[in-house]
Amino acid sequence: EAEAGSRAFSAGELLKAAEAFGRAVALDPTRPAYSVLRARALGELLAENDLSVPNRARLATVVGIWDELLAADPGNEEYAQAVPRLFEKVGDEAGRERWLTTRAANRLLAPAVRAAALRSATEPLLSRAARARAAGRPAEAGRLAGRARERLEAALALDADAVASHALRLRALELELEAARSAGDAAREGRLEALRSGARKAADEA
Repeated sequence: EAEAGSRAFSAGELLKAAEAFGRAVALDPTRPAYSVLRARALGELLAENDLSVPNRARLATVVGIWDELLAADPGNEEYAQAVPRLFEKVGDEAGRERWLTTRAANRLLAPAVRAAALRSATEPLLSRAARARAAGRPAEAGRLAGRARERLEAALALDADAVASHALRLRALELELEAARSAGDAAREGRLEALRSGARKAADEA
């Protein structure tokens, strides 16, 4: 069945491949590779930027497979990175964020793994903040950047040596500072300048 699924996948017959891999899982559930192949085939069937009921139902099925794989192998980053990409494909940003923040809250995972999930959940916030700034909405940019910074500080509390978290926190602080200057909020600007100075020092040490 796995061989049949591989042939079907190569031929572009994705549904047929997924069904064959599903039968392989049923015959031998001890091999996670069969579930991975099934998830990949079903993931290819997802329509891009489509939040219709059928597409969301298929998304839930695929995410469920990856979640089962992660339950058996919680620290597997290959599995963990596959799920956010699926949410991105269908255009479900809120679902992506929920899944990542739930993973970050899982105390059974290693701190570095939880920190990586928080970083991934934060990147879209920073992108939205940058777009808001470019569109002349500094207050919104500052609010989003503040949320991002709080999340990155939580990531650094879990993994203080992660250079990526330090870099993103500095980016968030820059956006917050710009928003404070635009609003003429000198007191907030002073607080953020002090935070940025400390963040730079921590980043240099890391």
